[in-house]
Amino acid sequence: MRLLLPVLAAVAALSFPLANAKVASFPADNFSIDAPANWDPLPLPPAQQGIRVITSARSKTNGDQYLVIGAELPSHSSPSAFLAGMQKPLIAKGWKASEIRDETIDGKPFAVFTMSRETGPPFMLMATTFADERAFVVQVVAPEGDVEKTPELNAIVQSFRFLQPVHSVNRHDAVGDNLSYQIGRIVGFLIGGAAVLILIRKATRSRR
Repeated sequence: MRLLLPVLAAVAALSFPLANAKVASFPADNFSIDAPANWDPLPLPPAQQGIRVITSARSKTNGDQYLVIGAELPSHSSPSAFLAGMQKPLIAKGWKASEIRDETIDGKPFAVFTMSRETGPPFMLMATTFADERAFVVQVVAPEGDVEKTPELNAIVQSFRFLQPVHSVNRHDAVGDNLSYQIGRIVGFLIGGAAVLILIRKATRSRR
């Protein structure tokens, strides 16, 4: 029993972040994600040049937020160029990017990096996967803490699933191209704009 109790506690700790989640399914975009049931859905900006915010929501309590962006890519596109383009406008606005690391979620390769201000812990995390000539970017934001130490946000990222089989592309598989870079830049501007709005809300709350 002494050995069993710590095991049960660990299992409970791992399952808690998704305890109040619901599966949000997007058949037209071929994926699902576990969304906290009590978060507020956010209005979605209009699509532009094949780039679309598919879903987004924010916590009622602490302002944590997620969004998923889908971006159409040319055939034989370059994931590495897309990622470099996505980071470019964020770095230009003073964000500090971590090294890109490779992770596997539901058997699919993801490129993951965080962004932070000049001081303080990582503020937002982006996990990007490339499949069937599209990029899917899962962004999670923790305005009040360290995004990588927020179990609920990490559980959202890890819950990403394709509904039907896809052909995935590793970020190391193709050389750079300018079009992928430019598409990545547009996604970076979208992500940066969302981050600015979150910082404004945070500043407004702190003055109350």
